[in-house]
Amino acid sequence: KVSTTDCPANYVDLVSSYWPGTVSGCDCTSSTKYFGILHGLCDTNQTEAYCRDIFSNSAQSMPRLYSYRICGKREGDSFKDAVRPDDSKQCPPNYEPCLTSEDINNLICVRKGEKCPITDLQIIDANTPVPPDYQSLVIGNNF
Repeated sequence: KVSTTDCPANYVDLVSSYWPGTVSGCDCTSSTKYFGILHGLCDTNQTEAYCRDIFSNSAQSMPRLYSYRICGKREGDSFKDAVRPDDSKQCPPNYEPCLTSEDINNLICVRKGEKCPITDLQIIDANTPVPPDYQSLVIGNNF
């Protein structure tokens, strides 16, 4: 699901990042006595020499992609506990395979009618062809 607000109940953010924030500094790029940006707030001499304080910014979680949230729902067993096919890649009765991997360790089975889990997510611009075996979800005007 794509949301412009919070993810719905029972959904989690699939795309999120963490910005570590900044430290305070002293911008002396307009000074003839001091040069560059210095660590820590400006002292009186630096302020008198046309330096200005740069205040720190605290760390933030960034769960949005261009003002959109990409949300997914956790369902079924974890990959570790998922039902597996037999050595001939056949699923048990009432189950069907997900994925088309050559490696049997990467194959899982889901109950018939259930959706396969998300195993990869690509964010591409609107002009890029959708890769084979992917579903497309348009987000805004550019993605």
